Amino acid sequence: MELNIAEIKEFYCTKKLSMKKIGLIFHTSPQTVMRFIHKNQISVNKYPTAWNSGKTYKEDSRILSKERHPRYINGASYNSDFHSLCKTLLPCRCSSCTNPATLLHHKDKNIQNNKKENLLPFCVSCHTILHNKQRGITKFSFNCLWCGKKKTVLHRKNCKQKCCSLTCKAKYSYYNKLNSLYHKNNPLKKSLK
Repeated sequence: MELNIAEIKEFYCTKKLSMKKIGLIFHTSPQTVMRFIHKNQISVNKYPTAWNSGKTYKEDSRILSKERHPRYINGASYNSDFHSLCKTLLPCRCSSCTNPATLLHHKDKNIQNNKKENLLPFCVSCHTILHNKQRGITKFSFNCLWCGKKKTVLHRKNCKQKCCSLTCKAKYSYYNKLNSLYHKNNPLKKSLK
């Protein structure tokens, strides 16, 4: 089905259908529709730039701030002596590796407790690893079933990932289906049983 300027204007400008839906109507790809719209200089639909139309967290409940945020802890914030402590303690080495430390971690998770015994210097990666262990996120290593590459991912609990990418997964599942269909429809295999 060929693209028509009048029909495209009707679907895109008046009915405000997406390029994907127009592509489905005309049995073509959204990219072809987009190229047609730009080539014929049809005005592009303008959408609001902000997903929440510029509302703040007080007006829009979808914005996770303060109490609505999953990691919100009793409204406490770092006080000024913590920042001065950071300036004095931080030109040092990470407590778990030899990289320069850029963060101070509170052992007891109380950010108001700024005693030197409670603070540990960490680099960014070691600090992330520490918090991932506390959240139950661990490293999971596997060899890709299609290409054989070794892949390491961060995952909660048991990771069921077996391929390194969606491409490898698609190829693996496609050839597995072909292989199983071949074995099901193979007359030699049936005669051997």
